[in-house]
Amino acid sequence: MTRFFEAFEDREVALIACDACVCDACSQIGQLKLKAFLHVGQAAFKKIRQFEELAGEDVILVHRLLKNSIPVKEYLLVTEPFYALSGGLPDRASEMRTETAEGIGDVAVRVYYPPPAEPLPARPAPGPPLPGTDYGTLSGRFNRYAVRRILRRQPPRAFSHLPNPTLTPFQLWSYFVMGIGGNMVATFRHRLTGKS
Repeated sequence: MTRFFEAFEDREVALIACDACVCDACSQIGQLKLKAFLHVGQAAFKKIRQFEELAGEDVILVHRLLKNSIPVKEYLLVTEPFYALSGGLPDRASEMRTETAEGIGDVAVRVYYPPPAEPLPARPAPGPPLPGTDYGTLSGRFNRYAVRRILRRQPPRAFSHLPNPTLTPFQLWSYFVMGIGGNMVATFRHRLTGKS
């Protein structure tokens, strides 16, 4: 279980290091917490157009358990059927609780809490992506993709459930310039005022 939360925290640290974007979502990455629910039961798969949907009482139970009385923001909730099948986590102590699931009734669960984590690093001041970093590599890929799309050397991806309009070269260029220009303005403003 600790690896599960450690992997989440490692990804959080990597995303915090991606300092080029100053939007609210990127600025709040350090506030993200992880809740995981483990249950075993039966489910039906329904095909709706090109999507598959899970259905059934056990699926509804997990959805109802999302609204619970656990007072913390990060935990692993295990239902008794899953606990009986898996034996729980041998290296961790669990808290036994009874949660009320709307329309189903009382459900016995066990809750595991992650060990206290080290504080996340402070978010660096925004700036251009640094070469050799994960974000620098990703940014380079995005830039090369954008250039190929503008020059029409790469066709757009087609999604069956979304409209697929044909953009003019001017629309592609303005989207590219405005996207980068907006980030540059936001970065410059943040450096001058310390605000996004």
